[in-house]
Amino acid sequence: MAFIAGFLATRLVAAERRPGVIGFTIIGSAGFFLAHLVINYFHFSEYLDSLQGLRIFIDLMAAFIGSFVIAGIVHFIKPT
Repeated sequence: MAFIAGFLATRLVAAERRPGVIGFTIIGSAGFFLAHLVINYFHFSEYLDSLQGLRIFIDLMAAFIGSFVIAGIVHFIKPT
């Protein structure tokens, strides 16, 4: 899930050089961690636990949004 989220997020961020498989996984994992930190901070986890059928999709979308933020920050710090 982290690889998929990292791959999709880095494809949307304007960069000529892609980070590779390990970079996708690191960005995806950091995005997944960031997204779940925000979900737990705002107490959305109780509501999301009631949506068991959509939990994997919601986790993927949260990881994608978090990965997009992380990839944007990386691109802003080190543009190519």
